[in-house]
Amino acid sequence: PLQGRHALDSELAALAAQLETYVVTRNSHEADIKSFLAARGVLVAGVCVVPRRTSKAAVMLALRPDLADGEGLGGGLRAIFVDDDVTECCDPTVAALPGLLRVIFRRGAA
Repeated sequence: PLQGRHALDSELAALAAQLETYVVTRNSHEADIKSFLAARGVLVAGVCVVPRRTSKAAVMLALRPDLADGEGLGGGLRAIFVDDDVTECCDPTVAALPGLLRVIFRRGAA
């Protein structure tokens, strides 16, 4: 993200400012992501790099075990998972988390 090829989406940044936010990514440039976000005033609780062939659900559950709990606030909603890859959003282990709202994000898509 520091080579000038990436931009910060203002709507995602505004959402991150309102909620405890973790970046769960397959991008191995953890320090660069943290620096990129911090330089733009986006504070995150952490950046977690997930290896290929590992479900992001495993990391999300390690961070927020309550995602597996279907009881509570808003019918069990505990977190929002935003990803630009439909495969990640439809991963069966991610979809099985009752406390998670999944959102596919495509910049510039209507």
